[in-house]
Amino acid sequence: MKRLVVLCTVVFVAALLVGVLASQLFSMQSLRAAVPQTAQAESTPQAPLVSFEGVVRQGSATVPSSWVVGAYSFQVVPGTEISANGVPIQPGVWARVEAEKPEGQPLQATVIELQQAPDGDIFDRIVAIDNDTGIWQVGDTDVVVSQATTVQGTPSVGALVNVNGRWSLDGLAAGTIVVDSSAEPVMYLGTIVQQQAGQWLVDDVVVDLSDSPPIVGDPEIGAQVEVVGTETGPRHLKAQSIRVSSGTAQFQQRNGWLVSVNGDTFPYLWRVNLLDGSGLSPAYVAVFENTVVDETAGAAGYRSWLDIQADYSGNGYYRARRIVVLAHPPKQTVTGIVEEMPAAGTLGQWRVSGHRVEVTGDTALIGAPQMGSLVTVLGTPDYSNKLTAESIQALGQ
Repeated sequence: MKRLVVLCTVVFVAALLVGVLASQLFSMQSLRAAVPQTAQAESTPQAPLVSFEGVVRQGSATVPSSWVVGAYSFQVVPGTEISANGVPIQPGVWARVEAEKPEGQPLQATVIELQQAPDGDIFDRIVAIDNDTGIWQVGDTDVVVSQATTVQGTPSVGALVNVNGRWSLDGLAAGTIVVDSSAEPVMYLGTIVQQQAGQWLVDDVVVDLSDSPPIVGDPEIGAQVEVVGTETGPRHLKAQSIRVSSGTAQFQQRNGWLVSVNGDTFPYLWRVNLLDGSGLSPAYVAVFENTVVDETAGAAGYRSWLDIQADYSGNGYYRARRIVVLAHPPKQTVTGIVEEMPAAGTLGQWRVSGHRVEVTGDTALIGAPQMGSLVTVLGTPDYSNKLTAESIQALGQ
């Protein structure tokens, strides 16, 4: 009996000890789990970087201070590096800025580089002319016209102009404005009735060949032709290009944006700026009744982006088979050598085998592209054919 009592006592004590130990262990685990994760050391996230340039609208040598460059407002702080290059800090000068955006704080400049305002060129249509203020709107840019501005041609709202000047607080201060005064071309479809040296008769229209226009196909009496040219008088046409219907033209697929549509009936002539290498190539695209025009993404209008399938007739003239109005600028790919990069960092404008490439904080850099690297750039063009890069991949690395 005593042995049984002793055994029960031992079992009870052992169970009690196990319970106490388990309780302490559970309390320690609960305490450990209750420690917030934020109490653990973490690395501070890096603030996103941006790069931009433009006319200084507000600036000061005082630190700290608030600046405005172009459309950007930012703070100059004790750590900001300012390279004045002998240029005074005042409104109207040009600045290139690198800045960061700390979370919950305003944009802060890390580097500011000053220089005199550079020259600028634009080619676009006149939207408005204000003779009282001397401010014209060309495309989406304000152009300052003064007594020092040389204007060639007769400007009017809707006219295409080339403007060269210097950037200022009020916009582009124009040095020269050249109005595109070329006569709008017309197209005539008919049958060759007579052929003489320097002159054809197409139906009853006299076609002047004195400028030796390019001719696609084999012209002969009775052939159907499309003549593109300018009217020099009633039933007189000075040819710029001729396409014989029995000939063969070079099929091309091109991208560009619409400048204007000329004509009241078919065939219409669309004036288009085609993307051509690193720049733009003006062209005329003939649109006939059987041309497929896909306007699903929107109606064709000024500055609409286009995908064009057409037969090239030479001298900048195309006969369209199909035109698609695009919802967005078409993506472009460029493979070439990095010729220029920003002086500090990677954000800003690059030059890749002659192509202007804008690198932003959203651009993916694959590999380690640097000056002299062979790279492939994927991006979207603006209306001057400068690419905003989505990615730049260094090849051979």
